[in-house]
Amino acid sequence: MDATNQDSEIITSDLGKLSYWEDAYLKEIENYSDHGDTGEVWFGENVQMKVIHYITDRYSSNKEINILDVGTGNGALLFALAEEGFTNLNGSDFSPTSIAFCQKQQQEFIERNEDNSDNYTNIHFFINDFIHENIVDIHSEKQFDIVHDKGTFDAILLHPDYQIHPDLYYYQLLKCLAPNGIFIITSCNNTEAELIKYFVRDKPKINQELIEERDNQNIGHLIFSGRIPHRQLSFGGSEGSTVTTIIFKKETN
Repeated sequence: MDATNQDSEIITSDLGKLSYWEDAYLKEIENYSDHGDTGEVWFGENVQMKVIHYITDRYSSNKEINILDVGTGNGALLFALAEEGFTNLNGSDFSPTSIAFCQKQQQEFIERNEDNSDNYTNIHFFINDFIHENIVDIHSEKQFDIVHDKGTFDAILLHPDYQIHPDLYYYQLLKCLAPNGIFIITSCNNTEAELIKYFVRDKPKINQELIEERDNQNIGHLIFSGRIPHRQLSFGGSEGSTVTTIIFKKETN
């Protein structure tokens, strides 16, 4: 799916609907309560570990950086970063049941790890509809040094409001990401070229007059900063990966 092709046929899916994720995380809570199953790691453990290694390798001396996991789901990434000693962790999701699941796990982690309970109390989970609500204004005192998205952008592409205002995600991302902050995105629906085309460009154009009225300051733009390679597959003479992880950096003029 090309995130930048606004003239293509409108495609929506249950994956873009809150009701789908409410049902999904209700089942995950039941499985966790019955069997201790913390749920699926989206795109697999290997993909998540590569992102964790990327963050820990670059920020091992600054574990107080402000990190946001957009569409945190079951909170797996943040729990793993907490175990690595990061102390300013934030997870948002538009599904109240997702956040309830994360908080249930968090409380049990704290109770089971009394000696290292601070690792888990430093995670802040909250309900947020990313494309419609400004996270910094509502939930945080400052912008984020790292914003991470694994699969959330893919789901948002299937939301009916994205079809009407395709720049909503880009706009909210620029608003919440600090100058020189990095954005790490993993997608299974967009190629590297498609992600770069969507995120490396000028000011978002949801409603230019509205944006200019709200944003007297320069909200900045993104530049391509790097990629996290994943396993390559060969088929029919072509090579590719089932997922793509790109890192962007925010610059201000």
